[in-house]
Amino acid sequence: MKKTLLFLLILAPLRAFAFECYPEERLTLEYAWENSEMVFVGVPSKAERFEVGERGIEFRFDFSIVKQLKGESLSSAEVRTRNAHYQSFKLGMQYVVFLYSDKYIDLCNPNREFIYNWETGTSYAQNEQEQELITGVLRLFARKP
Repeated sequence: MKKTLLFLLILAPLRAFAFECYPEERLTLEYAWENSEMVFVGVPSKAERFEVGERGIEFRFDFSIVKQLKGESLSSAEVRTRNAHYQSFKLGMQYVVFLYSDKYIDLCNPNREFIYNWETGTSYAQNEQEQELITGVLRLFARKP
């Protein structure tokens, strides 16, 4: 009984910091596509970390855009993250990014590594989840107006 009570006391504070996306439709590619101002595949070249009042830590990334999928055609973009420990980008890696007009990303959106060669049409996905992301993004890009 004492072990169970101690276990619950340790876990109770963790629930307050759990990150959840409701409703679950926010986790879909379609939702991310429809609700983003801009979608692109790009490579982060610079990262800056800073504290923002009570909101915590933010990162600002400078991206070189490899392929513009939705929104204004640009060669670079600034991307900001709120609660940065939930979303990180590694410099030099290629990502698909779903960006809002205020330059922030939604942590529920699938801002993930995107290993695809646009010139040859070759996917270098390393697992099923990566391949589903690539296939889904290509499908949404093909049907855009």
